[in-house]
Amino acid sequence: MEIFGPAARLKNRLCVNITTSTCAKKDGRMEIVPCDEIMIFDQFHELSHTGKHIANWLEEGFGSRSINTDKDLVMYTADGAANGIKAMELVPGIDENGDVCLAHDQQRAIFHAFGLSTSSIDDKTCKNLTSPPSS
Repeated sequence: MEIFGPAARLKNRLCVNITTSTCAKKDGRMEIVPCDEIMIFDQFHELSHTGKHIANWLEEGFGSRSINTDKDLVMYTADGAANGIKAMELVPGIDENGDVCLAHDQQRAIFHAFGLSTSSIDDKTCKNLTSPPSS
């Protein structure tokens, strides 16, 4: 899930993409074929990007596409921002099947390791990824 738009935040959009895989026969053997597609790309009308507002947007977006977050989602990842994590906690199905994107975790860990973190939150995940194992 990503939020993007002009600095004025008047026409922000949220995007949720889906990654699926299917099996297909190619040259007489089965192969796993990954597929990435945009699932939801709609305007985000709220001026404040709170977890509750994002959760409402997700529920409306999934609901309008007849996607039951309790039954139809296997995994949901967010970028690790506090509002996205809070949204995951508030949407049924996502709360148990959600996690932070590994690439975003790694990026934060690298920033933490080089002392470039701009977050005021002490991120345990970053410390765990950059600290040497204890003996």
